[in-house]
Amino acid sequence: MDQSIERATQLLESGQYGGAERMLRILLREDETQVQCWHLLGVACHLLGRNDEAVDSLKHALDLDSSLPRCHFNLGVVLAALGRDDEAAGAYVASLQLEPAGGAALQNLKNILFKRGEFSAMAGHFGRAVEKEPRNEWLLSRLGEALKGTGRIVEASDVLRRAVSVNPQSPEAWSRLLFASQYAPGVTTASLATLHHEWQRRFGESSCTSIGVGRSLDAERPLTVGFVSPDFSNHPVGIFLAPVLERLPRDEFQVVCYSNRSAHDNQTERVRMASDEWRDIVDSSDDDVAAQIARDGVDVLFDLAGHTDNNRLSVFARRAAPVQITWLGYVGTTGLAAIDYVFCDGHHAPPEARPDYSESMLEMPDGYVCYEPPSYAPPVGPSPALANGFVTFGSFNNVSKINSPLIKTWSRILREVATARLLLKYKGFNDEGVENRISEEFASQGVDADRVEMRGETHHIDHLDSYNCIDLALDTFPYSGGITTCESLWMGVPVITFPGATFAGRHSASHLHNAGWGEYVCRDADEFVNRAVNLASDLPALAQRRTEIRARMARSPLCDCDNFTAVFAAGVRAAWRRYAASH
Repeated sequence: MDQSIERATQLLESGQYGGAERMLRILLREDETQVQCWHLLGVACHLLGRNDEAVDSLKHALDLDSSLPRCHFNLGVVLAALGRDDEAAGAYVASLQLEPAGGAALQNLKNILFKRGEFSAMAGHFGRAVEKEPRNEWLLSRLGEALKGTGRIVEASDVLRRAVSVNPQSPEAWSRLLFASQYAPGVTTASLATLHHEWQRRFGESSCTSIGVGRSLDAERPLTVGFVSPDFSNHPVGIFLAPVLERLPRDEFQVVCYSNRSAHDNQTERVRMASDEWRDIVDSSDDDVAAQIARDGVDVLFDLAGHTDNNRLSVFARRAAPVQITWLGYVGTTGLAAIDYVFCDGHHAPPEARPDYSESMLEMPDGYVCYEPPSYAPPVGPSPALANGFVTFGSFNNVSKINSPLIKTWSRILREVATARLLLKYKGFNDEGVENRISEEFASQGVDADRVEMRGETHHIDHLDSYNCIDLALDTFPYSGGITTCESLWMGVPVITFPGATFAGRHSASHLHNAGWGEYVCRDADEFVNRAVNLASDLPALAQRRTEIRARMARSPLCDCDNFTAVFAAGVRAAWRRYAASH
């Protein structure tokens, strides 16, 4: 029997699924109590595309012996393939109870929990795995990512530093630490520069010196421009990028997109349609991607990820194109010497911050992005304060941005405006652990839990409509709102901010100035609190302002995608001219 099971396993591994199924069914006719036969039969049925049968076989195996972590895991895979995520999550949890550090089960469970915004559960599972394997860099990195998702940034940074100390040669662990550091209270451009310089020292040395050999140095010829990203999707990168690609003059620029993402959505298709060439690079090595970029004759290559997940900075370290620029997907310097420029504006990168950038500046005269409002955006509703009799503050920013100093500042406002409420909304705010943490922190500042409402993720049109429930948006720090601020303004809700030191801390300030509402940019936390309190004290004025914001924004540089694209194209051309002149 053991030899026959081994033979069936070999048939599965060699792709002979039908033969394996036939052998397993023969063996089960001889002995229906063979657990491993039921398990392998479930795998065979799954590989043959018969998932309902696969579930029955795997459950039969577990009825005979529930102590098989791999069988629970395979049941989870099949259930996920059937779209039964809740049951799949339960199967993965059962697998992890038997094998806490099971990497595949953890990764698959993480994907389900992330989709549902259950970051506390993610942190719990990875925390238990780290207890079993405290020097596993992969587990530590994922635990740090999960803690960041709950807003526990200090803990997340500590765990990510442990991951880096365990494996200092992991560029992914370093990048996760760099990105998490952007959210840390007290962060400065100088502290970020030090960390990013370390990434460059360890991983940034170029391994290619022949890029551009034989290329025409005609400064005015049509250019091939490449964009590398894992986020050509319903993500700020895809949303900000698509209007620009659609408007780039094709007599001057050919566009090639290199997509490091398996899943596609409607925004992916929009970006694809706006491209002249589309390359899927998920399964390609860095050397192969760099070689493809060279074959495509890319003159100017854009990094749209920086140190976010699934970046391909190592392709840029290979000097894949003559001119390399970072834009849109990250917040400030990459630290990578092989990247020549960062697209920015004067609000995001004021003169005093620029020595902390490894890149030169390509400065836009207005904002570094343009915002094209979605056609399905609901109309701006009436002021909720007039109907409610009290002001509702709100913030629809990422949970990762909600830290203790921020809650203390917001609590000052809520104590001053004693009848006001606060609405928080984003993926993860329906996570019980997140809700408890935030409620406890507000309570410690003298704000009752019933004054703070938290809502999780909804369909985007419903998300936008939720702005009709709030009167004033309170920005986050040290990582401010980006597209969130744009959406708030489009829905008629003023955003109050005070810019921090870093690129990430100045998004809202830039968008507000460029949308024509610079009066909402404060100098410091005290002015931020006073401005919020004063605005909340005049409900008729607040209601009137609500009717004006969208129209002014529509006429502003922030929404002028035609002009933005022309200036963007001029910046790309200027960078190429400098390269051509210097070579």
